[in-house]
Amino acid sequence: MIHDLSKAIETFCTLVDRHVFDHRCVEMVTRVFDWRMKALDETGDISADESERISTNCDRFLTEAGKYLEAKGGEAKCVASTIADHIASFVVDCEEPYGKKELAEVARVLGACFSGSLGDLRAKCDAIRLKKRDSHTNN
Repeated sequence: MIHDLSKAIETFCTLVDRHVFDHRCVEMVTRVFDWRMKALDETGDISADESERISTNCDRFLTEAGKYLEAKGGEAKCVASTIADHIASFVVDCEEPYGKKELAEVARVLGACFSGSLGDLRAKCDAIRLKKRDSHTNN
């Protein structure tokens, strides 16, 4: 999906600098994340090292985007939080009926780039699980 890493990062940074709350900032990152997870799921090529090692352009883009938002601070943290929510939702979906533990692990590593830490991402996942349980209980 990302052929020119430098250009993709530059485009993202420019977009954040100009329009930090623009939905395109979130959309750009979540599309890369979704594509990356779909590609990993379809190929089944998830080694134990892959979740720890950032080796592809998509992974590096996601990591750099997370670092950039963190360094920007302020309003950019809201963008990072929205992205982390998207990733946390993905993680919870992987854990549930699908049982895609390895895919969830890769998503957690990438999600930590936007949530600040694995602990913060876990808290987001817990909130999503609780919300899902409550919605099932109320229906």
